[in-house]
Amino acid sequence: MAHGTRAPAGNDVARGITQRAGARGGLEAVCSFVELSAPLLGLGDRPADVVRPSDVVSPYLLAPGHFADRCRAEAAAGALVADVIGAQSLIVERVVRQAGFLVADRCA
Repeated sequence: MAHGTRAPAGNDVARGITQRAGARGGLEAVCSFVELSAPLLGLGDRPADVVRPSDVVSPYLLAPGHFADRCRAEAAAGALVADVIGAQSLIVERVVRQAGFLVADRCA
């Protein structure tokens, strides 16, 4: 469950990650959004309407807060709801690497 954006390419990233995660785990994976994109909460395919007790829900959000709380509430029917991603070392590494690429490009 991701936040959603008005930019189709941004939502495609979330959908792609969902598909890759499902394939890697050998599981059916369905992407949904908290707002700004379909399936959008309140417009038919709400997570609360489709999450089954045997489902696992994993928010694609970095930090706790309003949207993480909404994800947890909407996915409450799921047997397991994961926490947000947080500041895991792989995320921090990637952010630092991206910044390094920018600096290297600017200095080139």
